[in-house]
Amino acid sequence: MDFFDFSGIVPALPGLWNGMIMTLKLMVLGVIGGVALGTVLALMRLSSSKWLANLAGAYVNYFRSIPLLLVITWFYLAVPFVLRWITGEDTPIGAFTSCVVAFMMFEAAYFCEIVRAGVQSIPKGQMGAAGSVSWDFNHVGMIEASSDTGADPELAAIEAGAQDFEPSDEGNTLFVTDLT
Repeated sequence: MDFFDFSGIVPALPGLWNGMIMTLKLMVLGVIGGVALGTVLALMRLSSSKWLANLAGAYVNYFRSIPLLLVITWFYLAVPFVLRWITGEDTPIGAFTSCVVAFMMFEAAYFCEIVRAGVQSIPKGQMGAAGSVSWDFNHVGMIEASSDTGADPELAAIEAGAQDFEPSDEGNTLFVTDLT
């Protein structure tokens, strides 16, 4: 049974552990930044301003059409060159920063489409009903959009300030009875 030699694994465990910690940091920062930027992009795409909607649409289409490895490589190699051209000084950008920014920019395009689809899935009647109780998109739209994309609607209602809420029997619809 000398076919596999596992003697090199034990000395490599500290390096593997450090690599896992670095990967988790990269993932958490990339997802947080990607969700934040993706939500802003989704709101831009849903904007009544054609200029904002087209700008966000171009961003999303561009980043969804190129591979992630290209974005990482571009940011690591080209951005310092552009910064040197603009400022006249060498501005090195580390590998970790390059990866975090590249992941955020890349994932934002996908999160944008997820949030936009969730918002557009809200029935017109529900937004009209929300308007009848003086709610706007911020109270209902994001709560409903998050529930349509798989988030917990009760948690979203609590975060929005609802004191009493009743999940309906019709799926993801949420009836909030008291908003302070």
